Amino acid sequence: MRVDTDGLGYNNTTGSTLVIVTAADCTLSSSNKDWRFPQMPNGWNDRVSSVTTQMRNGTHCDVWFSSDINYEGECGNRWIHMQADLRKDGCQNRASSFELT
Repeated sequence: MRVDTDGLGYNNTTGSTLVIVTAADCTLSSSNKDWRFPQMPNGWNDRVSSVTTQMRNGTHCDVWFSSDINYEGECGNRWIHMQADLRKDGCQNRASSFELT
């Protein structure tokens, strides 16, 4: 997963970029969470403006952001794998925890 803070989308390189690497690929089902992060990494709370989980081999994960730690609070309220502008989901600069599937 790659998230950015510049508000210009994940293809722009002017802002900070965080890359999350998991030990294995995500599964196809959203009923089980493959990876859970009860809080954003240090310095990233409420700073995410775009996201992509697209991998080089063409596969992707889906991410669910929450506005509070421990997966509490609504932030986007849907699974996404690519969003260049999280304002469209009401989640820009609000993510405090996330899950991947």
